[in-house]
Amino acid sequence: MPDQTLGRHSAWALCALVAAGTAQAQSAAPDAPVHTLRAGPRIDRMLIADPHARISDASRLNHDLASKDGHIPPPTPGYTITSTVLAKAGSPAGRPALLAPLNGGPIDGLPGWWKIELPTIAEAISLADTLADSPEFTHAFVDIARPIALRTPNDPGFALQWHLRNAESPGIDSGATHAWNAGFTGSGILVGVIEGQWQTDHPDIIQNHNAAASKVSGTPTNHATSVAGLIAASRNNAIGGSGIIPDARVSSLVHGTALQNAEAFAWRNDIHHIKNNSWGPIDNGTLGQITDIERDALIATTTGRNGLGTILVWAAGNGAAASDRVEYDPYASSRYAIAVGAIDDDDDKAFYSEPGASLLVVAHSSGGPGPGDRQIYTTKAGSGYTITFGGTSAAAPIISGIVGMMLQANPNMTWRDVQQALIHAARICDPSSPTWTTNGVGRRISYAYGFGAVRAMDAVAVATSWHPLPPEHVAESPRLTVNAPIPDGNATGISRTLRVTGSAVIETVELTLNVTSTYVGDLNIALRSPAGTESILALTRNDPTDHLISRSFTSRRHNGERAEGDWVVTISDPVAGDPAFWIDARLIAYGHCPSDVNADGITDILDLLDFIDSFGPCVGARAPCAEFGPGPADYNRDEVIDILDLLDMIEDYSYGC
Repeated sequence: MPDQTLGRHSAWALCALVAAGTAQAQSAAPDAPVHTLRAGPRIDRMLIADPHARISDASRLNHDLASKDGHIPPPTPGYTITSTVLAKAGSPAGRPALLAPLNGGPIDGLPGWWKIELPTIAEAISLADTLADSPEFTHAFVDIARPIALRTPNDPGFALQWHLRNAESPGIDSGATHAWNAGFTGSGILVGVIEGQWQTDHPDIIQNHNAAASKVSGTPTNHATSVAGLIAASRNNAIGGSGIIPDARVSSLVHGTALQNAEAFAWRNDIHHIKNNSWGPIDNGTLGQITDIERDALIATTTGRNGLGTILVWAAGNGAAASDRVEYDPYASSRYAIAVGAIDDDDDKAFYSEPGASLLVVAHSSGGPGPGDRQIYTTKAGSGYTITFGGTSAAAPIISGIVGMMLQANPNMTWRDVQQALIHAARICDPSSPTWTTNGVGRRISYAYGFGAVRAMDAVAVATSWHPLPPEHVAESPRLTVNAPIPDGNATGISRTLRVTGSAVIETVELTLNVTSTYVGDLNIALRSPAGTESILALTRNDPTDHLISRSFTSRRHNGERAEGDWVVTISDPVAGDPAFWIDARLIAYGHCPSDVNADGITDILDLLDFIDSFGPCVGARAPCAEFGPGPADYNRDEVIDILDLLDMIEDYSYGC
């Protein structure tokens, strides 16, 4: 996939994008012209139905994805190629000379990125190659849409909003009604639903549709309308059901090509509190791809809400049966996103829900397959309703609603605050599951459940007493050159140690690898922290993708641990054939210095003095007790202000950062 460390060569990409849905996509004719296009280290050969059109259906030829026995998969349909070129200038200021005679313009909210409309796809391909060769550009590629999987399993079941209030098994639900009774119904919150078009005039949602914040396009789909209704269907209107935040507003933002996705991520983040994404790459166990323009747009969300950040919520994926993991999805596993898995009405893992080290939390959704496993009741297109919605597509909007309640309770929370507060609010579901372990600071973690399930009032309570995290602090290792073969057909593999010198308290860890292999599905990848916590980042599966080129894997499991120390990376290749070669590795820990209580980016004596000013008048009180002094008195965030807060502060202060 494209990566800035590879320079302009990687930008010759016809990169992985997302489409509105495979059901509407048509494959190119067998005799369609073949165009060879670069996608980072991989070559894409596309059958384009009409390269002389402005937009055309296409299929991908898969000769490079042959199985070990030589079987070549049939062409993959569902691609849509446009005549739009996306390019990033080397300098955000100024218009590169090559664009002067072209019909191009900047993309709002994404400095340095340009879109150029050409009359035909063939001309767009030619221009993209020209711009990629120009020193004035760092990236250039044709805008296309790849096939995606909407995250809804087609399982039987019956449900009538048990996810809001479970009368049969109280407590196995989102606890929404308790939050409503306390006044947290999403008033003043705006959630963007990034989807295919949803039915904005559905009788149960129309009252909460924010037209001014929307970018309406296309025909309404059942899936999108179901997601929108789960968030903000009206309550007490004598029809249908209710959304989890029935007084919130919802906008319609359409996904599709890289440009459409980037524009949806970047659109009106000054007013959007949350953006829900119940979609992602196809859930088949292969590594998903993301373009540089989409990655930049994800980063841009952190400046939304006047610098607090627009919250991104993402369905973790339904590919567990195909050995898929959240780490293989570059959208859901992004540190800017909240990856949400699914549990059923028994409070345990839904069979389809993908595990992963980057999974943050879980929420209730459909169960099954089997009798008695309930699914989700919500709206659908055609002004109707369904009782068979589910998948992580349904779990994500439930968390979006709970985040809306948190921001209603505490509108000053940043995007990082929200992620950390969800971790603090999460409860242990399915406590007998062997997947539960403890990380180096005693936090319960699970590949199946992340940090656990979240109930609305628990999250609101944490948000109400939350004091902001200090500024983000980054601790990283130097890039370690390995240049060694990974033993083929050997389950032990090889290990290398990455030394991190910074002492930040970890929020998220990213491991970036360069490995050559003609079958990355053979590889197991694991990371062990200085505290001894393991993160499995990839497991052997059926994935014929070539090479890991600057591929980043994300883990949340080390949350709260110290970054400083020796991190051990192990890569093994237990399947004979397709030997692999490990080039290099690098680790970045994103976190904060907890003793930086005055949030000036420096830990010094002023932090200790500021804390004591706050702590003295508040001893014995419950949090927040924030009216005294400039710093937070509840240092350890246990909602009680006592001697433990002072001792923890002194320990962290002496440790440094």
